[in-house]
Amino acid sequence: MGREHNLAKQYAAVGATSFLLFWMAGVSLADFWVIGASFFVIMLHASVYKIQEELEGFNHEMGEETNE
Repeated sequence: MGREHNLAKQYAAVGATSFLLFWMAGVSLADFWVIGASFFVIMLHASVYKIQEELEGFNHEMGEETNE
């Protein structure tokens, strides 16, 4: 945990994992498994991801306009 991997290593890991799944289970079953697992990982990431505005809080106050 806490390590950063470049994009090429990430693609290589996903490709190797996908190839093993396709080879072991056959393409038709593995397609549905990969789609389901991808959906799960994307939704998990989206549920815990915080954008910068959420971390800092909103610095805008209602009713204060500056017209110069």
